[in-house]
Amino acid sequence: MKVITKKYELEKKKYISVATIALLKKEWFYGIPCIVLLALSFIVTSWFWTFFLIGFLVPLLYVGFWMIQFAGFTQHEMGKMFFYKMNYEIDGRQFLLKMDAKHGMPIEWKSFKKAFKTKSGFILTMSKAQFIYLPFSIFKKENDIKLISTILNRKNLLK
Repeated sequence: MKVITKKYELEKKKYISVATIALLKKEWFYGIPCIVLLALSFIVTSWFWTFFLIGFLVPLLYVGFWMIQFAGFTQHEMGKMFFYKMNYEIDGRQFLLKMDAKHGMPIEWKSFKKAFKTKSGFILTMSKAQFIYLPFSIFKKENDIKLISTILNRKNLLK
């Protein structure tokens, strides 16, 4: 069985927000030392500003750095293809990005590291900055969403 989606164009702002949220969900535990430093700033008052600024600025700069990277990816030549209007053909053998009837690009399932099901769609990650976002609105039938979930589960991608 194959799922063919409606045409969809990922907006650059949506890409940046989805990538940032995925990064925060994946790497939230790096914020624990920062929370400890913020708490220490109130306990050890002689070092208040040192602990407070480090605990506050490090996560802010880290997230800001990655947001800049994500924004840069939208402008980079390698990333431009992720923002074309296209539809997807998905089955157990491959994931095909199709711009029109003649032009398409297959992606092997082994290229995907993980997949997430959110309230609004699926996120298939290849790296921190490369992922494919499939909102539920692009699927033609409710059965298509179930089939995609089944395929992702069989590939051990859905977390």
